[in-house]
Amino acid sequence: MTFRSLHWTDKDTVLKTFSTTMKANGNTTVKLELEIGDPFRLGAILQELAEIKKAQCTLAAPARQKAKKPAAPLMLSYSGGKS
Repeated sequence: MTFRSLHWTDKDTVLKTFSTTMKANGNTTVKLELEIGDPFRLGAILQELAEIKKAQCTLAAPARQKAKKPAAPLMLSYSGGKS
């Protein structure tokens, strides 16, 4: 299991708001709004998010490849249309 985290110092980044939404399938979405005053800190946070996204896509790729496996051909016989 891999744990991911975002971190920042209070002097250059402020958590403005956050909200959650639960969907019918039981999944919950969390939205964060950050106010970032330092452009270098903004870049660092965006880089951390990009790394998390890349790692998640890498983990999901093998599952997608397995799902795209072509179906086996049907083994049907043909009698020339005569009964």
